Amino acid sequence: INGDFAKGTVDVEFGVVDVKFGELVDAIGKESEEWFDSNAVVDGKIWQPRHVFADSVMYNAFAYSSLPINSQIIKIDTVRLPQNGKVPIFRRGDSILISNSKTQDLGSAFQGGQTVNLSRNDVDRICLKDSNDKPINAQLWDYDLEAGTITWATPLDLSSYQMPIIATHSQEERNRVLEVDISGQLKLLEPVMRDYPLEDTYVSSLLIGDNLQVRHSIPFTQRNWDGVWRDEPQGEQLLNRLNLTDYPMTLTDDGAITQDWLIKFTSASQFEVYGDTLGYVGQFDILTDLAPINPATSKPYFTINKSAFGGSAGQSASWASHDVIRFKTWGTLMPVWILCSAQPTNKVQKGTDGFKYCFYGDTTEV
Repeated sequence: INGDFAKGTVDVEFGVVDVKFGELVDAIGKESEEWFDSNAVVDGKIWQPRHVFADSVMYNAFAYSSLPINSQIIKIDTVRLPQNGKVPIFRRGDSILISNSKTQDLGSAFQGGQTVNLSRNDVDRICLKDSNDKPINAQLWDYDLEAGTITWATPLDLSSYQMPIIATHSQEERNRVLEVDISGQLKLLEPVMRDYPLEDTYVSSLLIGDNLQVRHSIPFTQRNWDGVWRDEPQGEQLLNRLNLTDYPMTLTDDGAITQDWLIKFTSASQFEVYGDTLGYVGQFDILTDLAPINPATSKPYFTINKSAFGGSAGQSASWASHDVIRFKTWGTLMPVWILCSAQPTNKVQKGTDGFKYCFYGDTTEV
């Protein structure tokens, strides 16, 4: 509230109004007034209150009601959802990303070895696409983030792309939220590294994935499987084991997933592989390396050397039908739930609505 003789605030969620009547006047000459307080003088001004009758104050108010949401439909507990549909995305201590992105038409004529200057230097990320939004193969160009340039490879073949080439370059940095104000203002822990223009600059929330590394548990064996995915053996246990000491299991970032695995023997040399969420994966044998393929990446979920099963040509590996090997693998994928909430309205939607998400991380190649 900011009127000529009234100032204050309204808490629309709880219906609480805090308003004071009066105006700012020059403090000089008001020292004898009963309401004068020298500590309240700011830049030579002081608030002079005005007395009003309570029954002369009028206001308009609107009440909102919402339809109940079925928890069974949206699959989450609606008790935790705010009534106004707004969910806080910034909290004290959260990590955020400040980003400003610009697009630039680079043209249609390029030569191998040519260096192209972007419209600004000191950028943190560059992306090249053709006019059909098809990404340009990273092997065809190199970049200098500090100088704000890209250099085309030699030889250069862009015949599979539709001209012109569009560059998207971004200036961005991560920071931490120190305080969150109800007005929407954020107080940051560290000063920003550069001045960002107001246009096309956004503050985004971040989900921290921590350290992600492929790994597996120690396999165990048992005589039969009771259909329950446990982390320890049940019932009769076997003396036979996978020899992963001499023949370690191999996992890669682009193939491994988080999964409980079951190797179930159907004979002395053949077995079936199951995953707790994948179900039946395939039938294999101990005469070849076990490397079930992840269809999403065309890479093995894991690889177990055939020698890890024991035995060799002409010798028995001591496995029998219904013998079971159980273990777990963990991939580097971080599961994220994305939930979009749309409020009911009689207005016709105009244009499109959506969002972008981007993955950031430090990787180590071994």
